[in-house]
Amino acid sequence: MGPRANLRLTLGLALSLLVAGTSQGLAQLTGVVCGQDLDGDGLIEEAAGELAACVGTLCPVGTVDCTPTYEAPVCPESGALDPIRDVCQVEPLARVPVVVCSPGYGYVSPPLDRCEAPVPCATGTYDAAEDGCYVGDLTCPLGGYACGDSGAGRNQCSPNPCVDLAAQPPVDDDADRTAYVDDGTVDPATGTCSGFFLIFNGKPSECLPPGYQTTWFDCCDTDRDRFLFLREQCGEEALETAMAKADERAVSVGSYCKKRIRFIGCVQRARVYCVFSSKLARIIQEQGRTQLQAFGATGGWGTAKAPHCEGFSPEEFQALDFSQIDFSEFFGDLATPPPAAVQEEMQERIDAFYDRL
Repeated sequence: MGPRANLRLTLGLALSLLVAGTSQGLAQLTGVVCGQDLDGDGLIEEAAGELAACVGTLCPVGTVDCTPTYEAPVCPESGALDPIRDVCQVEPLARVPVVVCSPGYGYVSPPLDRCEAPVPCATGTYDAAEDGCYVGDLTCPLGGYACGDSGAGRNQCSPNPCVDLAAQPPVDDDADRTAYVDDGTVDPATGTCSGFFLIFNGKPSECLPPGYQTTWFDCCDTDRDRFLFLREQCGEEALETAMAKADERAVSVGSYCKKRIRFIGCVQRARVYCVFSSKLARIIQEQGRTQLQAFGATGGWGTAKAPHCEGFSPEEFQALDFSQIDFSEFFGDLATPPPAAVQEEMQERIDAFYDRL
C-alpha cells in the first residue's frame, strides 16, 4: 500500500471515529422518549429531529404553538357584561331618596342610569377585543393535547406520546437468514457429492444503515478505506455484506424494521442481500432466474424477512440459455474483448463446468 493509500485509510478511520464519537444516538437516551416519522420514510431518526427525550410530559417532536385560551368573566352581584363599554352593569338597588348600587359598583348618571364595575377575572386579565379573560396559550389546535413549554420559550403541544424506555424497551425482529452450506457427504473414491447439489449458491446477509442499534453509524458503508472500522463497529456479517456490495457480488432483496419502540415506530432498519461467491455467480443468478418458471419473472428473491438465495439445481442450470445472459459487466473490469470472444469464452467455461457434474 502506497503513501497516498495509507493517508486515505488514516483519514477515513479518523473521520469514522469522529462521527461515531460525537453522535449521541438513542442508545445514549434514557428515561422517557418520543418520536414521529416526519418525512414519511418509515424510520424514526434522531438526526432528522424525529426522536427526542420528552420535556416533562411534553414531546418536543411534531409540536405546534398553542393558541390563546379565554374564560368568560363572572360579574359580581349577578351583573351582566356590557361588551360595548366592557364593564359589568346592574340596576341600582334603590333610586330614592338617593341611588344605591350593589357593593363594588358605582352609579353612572343618565342617560345610562346604571351601576357599573370593572370586569373581574378569576384568572388572567380581561381582553376587551375578545370579551373574555385571557388565561394563557393553553388551547392545542391538534385536539385535546396538553400544552407546555418544551424549551422553545412558548407553549406548544404535540400529538406524540412519551414512552418510558424502562417500561417499554425496544422490540427486536430478525430475518430468516438460514441457507444451504457446503457440508454434504463426498465419496472419497470418486469425489462425487452425495448430498443435494446447488450451483452458484448464495446466502442471505444483512447490514444496518444509520439508526438506533448502530448509534447512527452506517454499517452498510462500502468505502473500502473504512472496512477495518466497520468490522469493529458493526461486526463480521456487516463487513461481509459491505465487501460483497463493493465487489458487486450482492443482490438487494429489501429492508425490514429491525428494532421498534412501541407507540413510536421503527428506529432501526436492516438491509438484506443475497451474497454470492463471485461477480459472475451474481450475474448468472440475476439474469438466469428470470428464465426459469420456478423463480418467476422477478427472479423469486423472496422478501427481506424471508430471502430466497438458493442456487440452481443441476437441472435448472442446464435449462439456462446462456446466449440470453449479458456478461459484459463481468468483463467490464478487464480490457473489453469483442462480443463474440466474450460469448465464446463463457461457453467454454460453461461446457467445462458441465463436464465436472
